[in-house]
Amino acid sequence: MTSRGETSGHTQRLRSGDLGTLMRTGYYRTMEYVQARLEQLGFDDVRPAHMAIFQNLGPEGARIGELAERAKLTNQSVGYLVDYLEEHGYVERRRDPANRRATLVCFTERGWDEADACAKILDRLDEELTTRMGAERLEQLQALLAEATAALQASKLAIPAPRGRPRSRHQAAYDQARQPAAAVTAYRGVSSAGVCGCRRAA
Repeated sequence: MTSRGETSGHTQRLRSGDLGTLMRTGYYRTMEYVQARLEQLGFDDVRPAHMAIFQNLGPEGARIGELAERAKLTNQSVGYLVDYLEEHGYVERRRDPANRRATLVCFTERGWDEADACAKILDRLDEELTTRMGAERLEQLQALLAEATAALQASKLAIPAPRGRPRSRHQAAYDQARQPAAAVTAYRGVSSAGVCGCRRAA
């Protein structure tokens, strides 16, 4: 038990380079790099929080509820982010052709331009990291991160749900989507698909 005034074991682990902290820090550093490069290219009105929309919006568009489920955010939070991006010309709302009562969020041309720019920025980051670390070490890092991500997911799925509280349908669907095949996005999936979303179709 930690006494008052002492540093907890949890805090000590975080400060000493805990695996989860290092992975999170790597993601944040990537986001900071992308943000700085986007600002250079004139996309200075996009903030890191808006990547939750870019990451989860495909060519076919998506409903607010779908984006919220994919991003693990509330409908209200996603609606706020979409409102901002719509006001700044990155997305637009359209009628869903499959259900005229529903609305889809879709990229505008400027939205696709940002997604394409983001993908190119991450290609450049790959080149810079290859120069700094070497291609072989970078590939090893990517493989180890993918393996660690899959192992972490397996460990989480092995935890029994609290008695009387089964895993929800939405959580089960999310867990399925994060299976090892998807977890191979650990490093380059902190790449264009992971940070910026999809590229514009050629």
